[in-house]
Amino acid sequence: MVFKDPDVGEAVNQIAETFGVPRHIILPVKNYEHEPTVNSSGNILTLMALKKLLEMARDHQERQLGDAVGGSTRDMEITMSDTA
Repeated sequence: MVFKDPDVGEAVNQIAETFGVPRHIILPVKNYEHEPTVNSSGNILTLMALKKLLEMARDHQERQLGDAVGGSTRDMEITMSDTA
């Protein structure tokens, strides 16, 4: 539901324009600074954002390693498993 909220959509659009990044990599989460308790829907959103951040970090590392060795690490894994 958070992605359908007009205020969140406007904030995502503004951030996308300001930083020049695609909307799909902007991960809105709730700020718990002034809220002593949390609810499960907020926790799910935070966990989803954390999962996406970890996936993007892994993809970045794989690209960096692939560039360093002259190819994709996924290509190397497939090649190595095919020869075993």
